[in-house]
Amino acid sequence: MRTLFDLLDTDSGREFLAERGLFTDVDEFRAALRPPVRDALTAAAGLPTGAPLVHIGQQVCADYAPWTLTKFVAGAQLAGYDDAAPVLLWHDMYSAEAERYGQRLVLPSGSKLRGIWFAPRAAGGSEPRFVPVSPATLDQAFRELGGWLEQAVKDRPKPDRAAARERLAALSEAVHAEKPETLGEVDAAFATFLLRDRLGVSLPAVTLSAVLEQGAFTESLEAYLERREDVVAVFNEAVAELVAQDVDPQVRPLPEDHLPLHYSCPTDGTRLRLSLVDGAAAATCRCGTGYRFDLGGGLGELGATGRWSPDVSLPVHCNDAASGWVVGRSTALYGLVLNAVIDRVLGGRPIPGWIPPDLSSAPRPGSEPPTLLVDHLLGP
Repeated sequence: MRTLFDLLDTDSGREFLAERGLFTDVDEFRAALRPPVRDALTAAAGLPTGAPLVHIGQQVCADYAPWTLTKFVAGAQLAGYDDAAPVLLWHDMYSAEAERYGQRLVLPSGSKLRGIWFAPRAAGGSEPRFVPVSPATLDQAFRELGGWLEQAVKDRPKPDRAAARERLAALSEAVHAEKPETLGEVDAAFATFLLRDRLGVSLPAVTLSAVLEQGAFTESLEAYLERREDVVAVFNEAVAELVAQDVDPQVRPLPEDHLPLHYSCPTDGTRLRLSLVDGAAAATCRCGTGYRFDLGGGLGELGATGRWSPDVSLPVHCNDAASGWVVGRSTALYGLVLNAVIDRVLGGRPIPGWIPPDLSSAPRPGSEPPTLLVDHLLGP
């Protein structure tokens, strides 16, 4: 089936995307922006009501590969226009092991790769917001990073070695100044510094956990839950429609017991997928503890725990709180599936998406180009 890259390679593919609200032309994208229906994200980002907010959602990590950086660069480009207000939406509610740079740095070391860990491997099933990182662990990570850097630049001229050490020192100072206590905060400190100092990207940013604590998406989630059976039916129809058009939807059909929710076990931190069991949200953790929450016509008991998080349906709940969004290689296509849910089930108007202009030219996943961190430390 055709991937996003395949569609971008042809005029007909780009037309297919544009007809469905996914634009490669920034002017067409900007022309499609409308004020948000709700001001939840604009308020959280400190923007005025009605601002044309464009969210750039991304799992918060300590480092990024080039194909991910295209989203941030696109956001910086949008910041140059008066009719778009880009905002970073840091996703800190995912299993840390799901992202390569979620709980470690990955560095080239000869013909192999070396990992410098901020958290034990066993914590990989937990959300970054719940994984503690001690000052001693952070200090040790920077010592290891310093040792790696010395080896990486040992054959370079003295001024180049000195410049590399200065870049590392500036990174360390910036991260330590944030006094991070969790993996999510460590990741955010690394990402914020590297995006600003290496790419010149400095945008308003909010974390998903903070936005959800403010109840920003509660209304949308409860509407989704109320129409859950219809959501499952339309979602699966939209997946089948894309497959029939030889387009990879990037998601699988939803099961009948689908819920758009996860819960983090307070015993071992594991992020659990909740399923509908006899009218309640339920899951059993690998530690053996079973959980069951009466949703009470909405989030109910689960909402009061402070340990729930949304699933891949998140763009549905962001839809009314934004004017548009910058999509990635996966979100672009499963966003088409979610747009069907917004339109056919929830009665909303899907917001436009912009495909970063550099996405097609960036190194493809599977290659090993320098990451943002490596490029920053070793580059000029």
